[in-house]
Amino acid sequence: ASAASACQDGASPVLTFTGSGGTAPYTFNYTINGTAYTLTTTTGDSATANIDTSVAGSQSVILTGVSDASCSNVQNDALTVTIQGLPTATMVADVTAVCQNGTSPVITFTGAGGTSPYTFTYTVDGGTPLTISTATGSDSVTLSVPTGTVGISTYELTGVAEGGADACSQTQTGTVSITVNPLPTATVTVDAASVCQGGASPVVTFTGAGGIAPYTFTYTLNGSSQTAV
Repeated sequence: ASAASACQDGASPVLTFTGSGGTAPYTFNYTINGTAYTLTTTTGDSATANIDTSVAGSQSVILTGVSDASCSNVQNDALTVTIQGLPTATMVADVTAVCQNGTSPVITFTGAGGTSPYTFTYTVDGGTPLTISTATGSDSVTLSVPTGTVGISTYELTGVAEGGADACSQTQTGTVSITVNPLPTATVTVDAASVCQGGASPVVTFTGAGGIAPYTFTYTLNGSSQTAV
């Protein structure tokens, strides 16, 4: 065979049967996983057949006989071609919303169905494709999301490749959106800066902005902490 292994749905390994000691054309009888096939040369002493790669697993090829125009002979020559399954990948985030400049969310890429190291291809907000790889012997790798800029960032998983000899790969889909919320701000105002003793109490107004109500305000009065409002 042209290759002892191949990726599922990839290029087909080529079996080459060659006759000798007789007169061409040669006819070869063989089985693949127990199913019988016959192949005859058209020019020269050799003929080829392709191995189907649509299903993952081992393909056991056994040459059982060969014949020419006059004679036939029993054969027992075997080989195995392995069709490797395609790797898969997932992408998940530990949190999907965070405050600006807060602890970075962590996105975890995980590969399966192949041999590590895995390499994942992804984009951020539809930009240039980026890659990240696991260490040898590990199926997962993490990515920290920056939190310095307010807004929504969309991370899209587009593909995965495994680190085996055949380097099988396939397109993948997965999306994680991370929202970085702005930090709230506050102002404090009073309706009267001074009043007479025993007069009407001044009203202090706390106003929040840049976030989502309800707001909680923490303040001091003459240096003493007060109950949050």
